[in-house]
Amino acid sequence: MGKSYSHLSQDERNVIHRSVLEGWSLRAIARRLERSVSSVAREVSRNWTGASYDAVSAQGLSRRRRRYRSHKLEPGQPLWESVIMGLYRGWSPEQIAGRLSTMHPEDPSQRVSHETIYAAL
Repeated sequence: MGKSYSHLSQDERNVIHRSVLEGWSLRAIARRLERSVSSVAREVSRNWTGASYDAVSAQGLSRRRRRYRSHKLEPGQPLWESVIMGLYRGWSPEQIAGRLSTMHPEDPSQRVSHETIYAAL
């Protein structure tokens, strides 16, 4: 099991579904998928419908969670334009974040961390 996280795939969810129906323990399922027990347990508890785990609805909910996540820094927004202007001036993301917090001390919506800038780029 690596230290890098990745979302469960539809195939992995199907394996969980079949394994739960066959009565496998969460530890056995986790070993089979080479995932942590806590990840499998969280997945099963989140998507337990009635009497069993439902892989199809679990995949749909997962897609919905990822798709509708709003981002603070998106193209076309004033904050995005401020960041782009800073980059054109040759500033680093750290400098841009610092200047934004100095320019907008009372408005958190106009501030962004350097990590967010790096992620958006």
